[in-house]
Amino acid sequence: WQLAERRLKVPSREDPFLRERLRRASGKFGIYLSSFRASGDDLERHLGFIREHGLNSLVVDCKDDFGYVTYDTNLELPKKAGAVEKRFRLDELLRRAHEKGIYVIGRVVVFKDKQLYHYENYKHAVWNAQTNQPWRNLVKVEPENGQSDPAVEPRYLQREYWVDPYDPFAWSYNIAIAAELQSRGVDEIQFDYIRFPSDGNLSAIRYRYRREGMDLIDALESFLVLARQSIHIPISADLYGYSTWHRMGNWIGQSVEMVADYADVICPMYYPSHFPRDFIKEEPYLERARTIYLEGTTRADSIVSGRSLVRPYIQSFLIGGELAMGIPEYAAYLLNQIQGTLDAPSSGFTLWNASNRYYMVTTSLKPLLSQTELKP
Repeated sequence: WQLAERRLKVPSREDPFLRERLRRASGKFGIYLSSFRASGDDLERHLGFIREHGLNSLVVDCKDDFGYVTYDTNLELPKKAGAVEKRFRLDELLRRAHEKGIYVIGRVVVFKDKQLYHYENYKHAVWNAQTNQPWRNLVKVEPENGQSDPAVEPRYLQREYWVDPYDPFAWSYNIAIAAELQSRGVDEIQFDYIRFPSDGNLSAIRYRYRREGMDLIDALESFLVLARQSIHIPISADLYGYSTWHRMGNWIGQSVEMVADYADVICPMYYPSHFPRDFIKEEPYLERARTIYLEGTTRADSIVSGRSLVRPYIQSFLIGGELAMGIPEYAAYLLNQIQGTLDAPSSGFTLWNASNRYYMVTTSLKPLLSQTELKP
């Protein structure tokens, strides 16, 4: 548990294995694909989309936001935990993607996990010190018509389920899944929700597996140390976009500096809609999208300083007031994000749309990407 000892495990920038992983992970431009669309005609259509637009990579859910292992795993523990919901055959997806020269990234959601949260009578859940029960962030459900009825009790839903990021069992459970993906031919492992909860009554939380002297960053670093020992293909990590402007380690544990010691790629989510409206408020909204990606990616590159690559997620969905945008506006909004990324020292990007409806791509991306070398 001593940080000095763990730091000795960080590879040198001249380590040939690190250099090879960076080479393999560099220049990857792709899309996110839900596990529900990772087979049959849906898969073929998205593979065609990738090739049509000159892209070369695919991020697919292998363990999703609810903790379901979504491929045909051979691991016994996810089956025992009731966490397997097979939606696609991994070997088949890899064969079809690799035949087209597409690099496959297996997404593994780590500490947001409904199945592990309930497993063994909440043994691994984040705990509520005030109620001595599993910690929950309950969100009020608004009536469909938008009008509350005083006579009707309001309803609350739990939409996120967090396991304890200090829990070694949670670390080994996720690393075993990543190791299986590696052994079966996935090109890269991408860890998402590698952080602590960010919403709700955080002051009520008790982390039962926290050892004396450990802080939030230490917990995530401990997980990454173990992951790096088992995973020899490239590792990427999804991060809050804001983390390249402000240190977030004391809030959610995400430290860009620390993550870059172990992950070969950091993937900041610079979604402009998720920044406060007064952030870079002097620029028109559409142009601001380019600036956020340009400045954020440049900042990230200076922080990781050669230890890791920067491959941002591109906001390929509309939300809130953006839903009023017409086609010309949202097409420009998307292209500005991409242009800002390409103008910065990035090593690719990934389009994100949770429903996989990439309607914001209205023209071929090949002309934009022609200025960038796509690596196999």
